[in-house]
Amino acid sequence: MGQLKRGRPRGKSTRYIAIAAEIGEKMAAGEWPVGHPLPSLRELARRHRVSFKTIHRAFALLKSRGQLHVRPHRVALAALGAPLEGVLRDAIAVVLPQSLTGSWQGQFWNGIAHGAKKLGATLVVLQDDERWKTEFPAGLRDAPLRGVLLVGPFRPGLLRQYESLGLPVVLLDQPGEDYQFHSVSVANYDAAYDATARLIAMGHRRIAFIGYILPSLLTVEPDARQRQLGFAAACKAKGLKDGDYRSFLAGTSHATQAIQALHAANPPFTAVITSKPMHAEQVFAAAKARGQRIPRDLSLVTFHVKTSDPMQPDWSGPRLDLDQFGIQGVELLVRNPRTPQHVLLTPVWHDGKTTAPKPKRK
Repeated sequence: MGQLKRGRPRGKSTRYIAIAAEIGEKMAAGEWPVGHPLPSLRELARRHRVSFKTIHRAFALLKSRGQLHVRPHRVALAALGAPLEGVLRDAIAVVLPQSLTGSWQGQFWNGIAHGAKKLGATLVVLQDDERWKTEFPAGLRDAPLRGVLLVGPFRPGLLRQYESLGLPVVLLDQPGEDYQFHSVSVANYDAAYDATARLIAMGHRRIAFIGYILPSLLTVEPDARQRQLGFAAACKAKGLKDGDYRSFLAGTSHATQAIQALHAANPPFTAVITSKPMHAEQVFAAAKARGQRIPRDLSLVTFHVKTSDPMQPDWSGPRLDLDQFGIQGVELLVRNPRTPQHVLLTPVWHDGKTTAPKPKRK
């Protein structure tokens, strides 16, 4: 048989598709809103002058699309069937190169979810512990998204690719001043400067700093680098000599070498600032093993978040409000100023129970 001429009615094999489309249009127009019963199969067959089987196939197609709720021996109900394009339209994609399963990660995610709910935005999540650390999701270019939230840290080369995405982008929890998109990060330099100045005001003149080498970046974590600069600047401004303060670097799993070098210093350090709580925990344990008591013998400061874990010490140091990262990030993305905006969130100093004035000489 030759091809059907334009304008000729569709064959019986495709008639159910046209009927399904017509029913879908009526539901979208509000004639049969969500939860409303549709006419029976026999009634629709009569209206469209087709067989009962054709209407049944149309119903099956609508059900597969999520547009129809079909129950045995009952009338079919209109359902909310959202095409993928409609779901993505004006949605916010969240790219996570790590899992958000811990307590502090949960606080971070709560902020994102709160910000999205406040602004009525849908979230589409791309999460993988390895893939998004090295791979750029180029397909986002073609999606009708409102924008993208990047939960750092990311490598510089990968961030350069996001600059050309063609969508509003906000980088969270990583300094973004060097990139042509928005960012929300910690005021690391100022917070570290303030923490160091507090220790010096307590009489500490021998202070160590432990930074963080992030394996996924193969270098010092961007936050830790800024904190180290703030630490060094405060030491110099307050009159400490070069030999009175020192920075160490440690990785993810342990800080054995850094802690050994720290404790081997002579004269000994009386205070330590760590960029990560995990290193503060290791310093705490090592000090205890050496017979030192914190804070009597060694003051310990770390950047941390509020926790209800009774096993965690009451850390002294800058306390971060992780909820604000997500809230501020979503608002900034929706507002999308013409020029890149870099919001700095200032941690609140928490006195805690791990700092004390410099111990007196015996």
